[in-house]
Formats: sequence, structure tokens, C-alpha cells
Amino acid sequence: MLQGQAPSAAAASLAAITVRIRDVERGVDEGVLAAARAIAHLVPLAVALLCLSSRLAIAAILLLTPFALILASARRFVRGHHARSARLAEGLHSAVDELVRHLDLWRTYGAARRVHAALGKAGDEAGRAAARAEATRGAISGANEVLAAAALLGLVVWIERSQPSLGDGSLVAFAAVFFMTYRPLRDLGDARTAIERGAASLEALEASVQVGGAEAALEAAEAASVQGARSRFRLARLSVEGLRFDVGGVSGRAVRFTAEPGQIVAIVGPTGSGKTTLLRGLLGLVPATEGALRYDGEELTRAGVGPDERPFAWVPQEAAIVSGTIEENVGLGAKNAPAAEIRRALAEVGGLGLAEARRGARIVGGGHELSGGERQLVAIARAVASHQPVLLLDEPTSGLDAEAEARVLSALAAQRGTRTILIVTHRPGPLSIADEVISFEGSAAVAAPALAAQN
Repeated sequence: MLQGQAPSAAAASLAAITVRIRDVERGVDEGVLAAARAIAHLVPLAVALLCLSSRLAIAAILLLTPFALILASARRFVRGHHARSARLAEGLHSAVDELVRHLDLWRTYGAARRVHAALGKAGDEAGRAAARAEATRGAISGANEVLAAAALLGLVVWIERSQPSLGDGSLVAFAAVFFMTYRPLRDLGDARTAIERGAASLEALEASVQVGGAEAALEAAEAASVQGARSRFRLARLSVEGLRFDVGGVSGRAVRFTAEPGQIVAIVGPTGSGKTTLLRGLLGLVPATEGALRYDGEELTRAGVGPDERPFAWVPQEAAIVSGTIEENVGLGAKNAPAAEIRRALAEVGGLGLAEARRGARIVGGGHELSGGERQLVAIARAVASHQPVLLLDEPTSGLDAEAEARVLSALAAQRGTRTILIVTHRPGPLSIADEVISFEGSAAVAAPALAAQN
């Protein structure tokens, strides 16, 4: 998924991983390993049956075969029930994830009861589907026991009618050993069902990612980042030549502008006008349907995703903070970067004092111990530490108070001349440091006067 080029729904992916990997694990534990245990039990019993009477053993196999074929056919229904159950479970996991991530929002709207009712309805539907799948599986498991009892009964009837000579006790011995096979036979049938469920889930997981070559591609990407902390790109002109992106089947506006080396460019426009889509398109996360992207004369329209493919470092609207120290979070922008470079990046954005105040203390995922402005400074320092010459920022001052906004804008203004900066914003603050403004008003992206240029 990390190596994939196509956009994906993170919540749906998380739900799929949660549900499907559990089934794959059961396929191994309750399937493959259980089948191995069942076979290990059946082998000595089969040898004992052959020693007692080879003719009876062959007759038992002939009687068991049609039952086995019927059960194999019935397993197709189990697979269908399980597939629907898994899909509903994924939806339920996604709903729970959405509920937890926005818990405070639902509380402020007084929508707790409504959200709880919607979640309960999804849970009931998923529960019924899971119950049907489990009932079908249980029916097939029970059928294995019926199979063994019916086969034993059939053998007894056949022996009484055609083999009266077996009254010396060998029949009783054979029946006793034969009846002992019912448990491993049942376990073998259950294992087959678990293996099929696990295989179906594994296929679903593999279908969601490009498995072939993914590991090699990741290793190559890691090797490229280790090769040197410096970017392969130098500070140069960025040209967006009529780029258009198709999102959800809707073709967006054509965007055309040029950012000179070291400029700060603000991109403004109403919500839904395609500003964030442009940033994602520049990063290669959304494919371009027409137009061209050039940097330093090199066309990057169809380039892959990553620091060795494109000259961009991204700071999304929600600053991503992982569990670890501030220095470790900044270091995510450049693998194996020396501590001195991380501190230099923090110093460049005015965040060194923040790191020193924390004194190497770990922060939890999401960085809720930090203020919004502090999280943004860490995210900007991460982008600076990447040594990529172009920084893409999506609403970097959204939700910040005046003091925090001033700190963030000061950190960005300090990068003028050393990096090209594209800022998507709907607030007037970033316009004060912009050399050029691109407006997404109307049907085309056009340049507008910049406050910084006017001043």
C-alpha cells in the first residue's frame, strides 16, 4: 500500500486489514495446522483399520467418498456467506473508526444517540451475516460426525448380510477403531473450511495492493533515501502547464502557472475548487488526465511517488505526528539524517526551543500534547529536513490563533530564496508573505496580485 500509486481509502484499508488478516491467521492456525494434526491422528488409525481388515477398510472408503463430495460442494455456500460477512465486518470496523476519530464532534452536535443507533444497526446486520456463516460452518462440521456414524452403520449392515464369518470379534475391533476416526475427520473438514476462508481473505488483501515487486520497490526506495540525505533535485523553476486531474469521475479545472526558484506562491479559492487536489496531483497521488508538470526542464507528469521521483515535500492540513520524540518525527523527512541536520531543520523553522523544552520526551501518536502551532512547526521542520527544494503546504495556519499563525508564517518566510513554497490557503495571513497568488475562482486558475509583491 505504501508503494502503490493509486489513491486509496485509508479507513477502508484499515478495516480490510483488521478483518482479513484475522481470517488469514485462522486459516493458518485452525486450517493448515489443524489439518496437519488431524492427518497425524488419521494415519495410525488408517493403518490399524487396514491391519484388522483390508476389505472392510476399502468398503469404508467407498462409503465415505460420496459424503465427502457432498460436503465439498456445500463448502461453496460457506465461502459465499463468509465473503458477505467479511464485507459487512469491514464496514462495521470503518464505522467504529470514524466514530472514535470524531467522537468529540458527535458530542458537540448532540448526535451521540443517532450515531450509536446507526452503528448498532450496522453491527446487527454484520452479526446476522456472521451468524449465518457460522451456522453453515457448524452444519458442515456436524455433517462430518453424521458421515462417520452413517458409514459405520452402513458397514455393520453390509457385514451382517454378506460377511457372517466376522463374528470372531474382529468386527467389534474394527468398529471401535473406525469410530475413533470421526473426530479427526471432523477436524479435517473444519480445517478445510478455515483454509478456504483464509485463502479468500488473502486473495482480497492481495487484490487491494500490487504485490508483485512491491518489496523490491520499497527496498529500492529505502536505498535511495539512505544513499544521501540530499535531494537529487536542485532549486529550479516549477512549471505547471495546463494540468487537469480527474477525481471521482469529475474532471477538474486546468491549472497553469510558473513558480520561480525560491518564490512563495499562495493558492486561493473556494472550498471544493481543487486546491488540495492540485497538491496531491503534484505529488503523484492523483493521476493527471492532461497537461504537463516540469521541474528544471524535466517532465515529471507521469513520474512515480517519492522523493527520488519528484522534488516535493508535503505538509498536509492535519500535521501527522507519530509516537516518538520531536527529533524522531522531524527525522522521518530524511532517513538516517544526522542529529545535527535535524536540529538545523528545527532551528530554521524556529522549533529548536520546542525540542529542547521537551528534552527528548516521547509524544504519543497524533501529538495531542503539542499545540496546533507546535505540530505545524514539527511538520514543516520535517519537510525542511527532507532537503526537497519545493514545499507544498495545505492550509498550514488553519485553526491556529494569531500568535501561532505568526510563528508558522515566520518559519515559512525564512525559507524564501532557499526553497520554493506553494501554500494552499483560505486565510489572509499567508497572502502577506506570498510573492504570487494563484486564484481558483471561476473556471481557470489565474494569477492575482500578491500582497508581498505590492509591499
